[in-house]
Amino acid sequence: MKNSNVNLLRTINNLHWHKIIKADETFDVKVVPAWHPGKIMCINRSEFANYMS
Repeated sequence: MKNSNVNLLRTINNLHWHKIIKADETFDVKVVPAWHPGKIMCINRSEFANYMS
């Protein structure tokens, strides 16, 4: 990622990979969680009501 000039990595969904990458002290790219609006944008999907509550 450094060869591609990446200086920030955002992880989405669960924090599994976020925690692993962030704990790696040799990984010299800032890692932050990101909110993905997919579940809130699809009001027709069954999980929308559960997500909103």
